Amino acid sequence: MNNKINIALCMNRGYVTPSMVCINSILINNSTPIKFFILHSDLEEADINKMEEFVKKFGDEHELRGIKVSPDYFNDGPIHGRSKEAYFRMLIPYLLPKEEDRCLYLDGDTIVQGNLDKLYNKSFEGKALMACEDVGEILFFHKERHDLLGIPREFRYFNSGVLMINNEYFREHIKIEDIANYIKNNFEKLKFLDQDVLNALFYDKVKLVESNLYDYMEILVSHMLANDNMEKAVIVHFLKKPWRYTYNGVNAKYWWKYAKKMYPIKYLKFLILNFIFRKFLAILLLFISIDKVKTLKNNLNRK
Repeated sequence: MNNKINIALCMNRGYVTPSMVCINSILINNSTPIKFFILHSDLEEADINKMEEFVKKFGDEHELRGIKVSPDYFNDGPIHGRSKEAYFRMLIPYLLPKEEDRCLYLDGDTIVQGNLDKLYNKSFEGKALMACEDVGEILFFHKERHDLLGIPREFRYFNSGVLMINNEYFREHIKIEDIANYIKNNFEKLKFLDQDVLNALFYDKVKLVESNLYDYMEILVSHMLANDNMEKAVIVHFLKKPWRYTYNGVNAKYWWKYAKKMYPIKYLKFLILNFIFRKFLAILLLFISIDKVKTLKNNLNRK
């Protein structure tokens, strides 16, 4: 049993707010000392200090350390509307102190609703990673990734938003240059960026853990439907972003539970703009429905 939990997040300035909400949810629901590692490219020292001060409010046993990543890493990788920081998670084993043999990586659009000790202390069983099967794999959306990335069909395509990383395995068996070369040589294949890279390189070196507990994707059923199973999940992963006023699902309350006290002005702004957006959407759909009825009626009259 580890007496502390290492957690890494990767971000730029645009993702500080959701990442801080993730950190808040972790600290609220865990008493084990947490050591946060923030991999970033453009945060200032003042930003890191502010984050560290927030963490210390939960007790001096918790720590936060910023790790600035060189902009030279992964310049050959596609972005597809995201950010280069998505690739930084693959640097975690090499940038964390040598004594840290394992680390939990979390996307900034996750929240932690329960205790992480059980997940963190699971045995790797000689594998490089622990992860959860991707929702697209479950719903058959990503089956094409197997053939494109050279993954045998008997192996599952996993999601990279929640990763237990065996730092020792990475340091002993794979070099950063190997990862960088794969990205450079397979640019056109990488639709899902780091996730495709990790699946291509580690499809047979990953231990799958329970996705309903440790990487519960909000759209597993639909973000438009209330789902009690979300309340049972330890880690919830929001593919639809509940802090954006254009969010039209019913599960924003789970995220704002941890965010509204931290960002009360943003919460008020979200409530107002989201209300307006939903009303606008309802009116737009109404007009579309009326127009379709009129079109159908005219077609019937012509007959």
